[in-house]
Amino acid sequence: MSVFLSNLQKRVFFDSAVLVRDAKYLMQLLRLDKFDVSVVCTGGKLIKSLNLRYRKRNVQTDILAFPYFENVKPGILPKPSNSHEYNIGDIILGMHVIENDCNEQEKSMHEYLPVLIAHGLCHLLGYTHDTKDSLIQMHKKESEILTAFNELTGYSTAPLTPSADLIDKPDGERFLEYQYKPPVPAGSSNARYDKVLQRYLAESQRKNSPDME
Repeated sequence: MSVFLSNLQKRVFFDSAVLVRDAKYLMQLLRLDKFDVSVVCTGGKLIKSLNLRYRKRNVQTDILAFPYFENVKPGILPKPSNSHEYNIGDIILGMHVIENDCNEQEKSMHEYLPVLIAHGLCHLLGYTHDTKDSLIQMHKKESEILTAFNELTGYSTAPLTPSADLIDKPDGERFLEYQYKPPVPAGSSNARYDKVLQRYLAESQRKNSPDME
């Protein structure tokens, strides 16, 4: 199991070693010990470009998930056909949006990043929040793994996906409106920022620096 971390921005400081460690804890809790994942921390322009191209939303966002496997059913681990397919996918973090959210909501950056990673990993495993039922299912899974994660780390994290009692409130409505659609591979377009992302993702799969073991 490896977490390949690429930081493509300079404005937001975070502890990369802690982020990799926490991501590994979450992967273990999700029984992803044999899989690799790529985490890319981006600035505003790149994630806005990706969000527009793959989700038709011309705004910055906090997180995008690019699954390696298609048609994964929630709760069922993918079955790679060979050793080269033990890759669960890519998680893209919009660090400018995350920093703003932390400042506005008085959240700790080091405790909020694992919440987003957990949310992204659930997407890579087929969980969605595009209907009320799927949102409830995803919230349950996030709550399950973050409860175990809190016991392991001493953190006080809570699911990003809203609970059933918030469905009809603004947070729930936002998630239902912001439907998740599996994106096409990042390298399929000619967008400048897509090429930047493609290059870094390719490099992250070849290089394994000591703090990312």
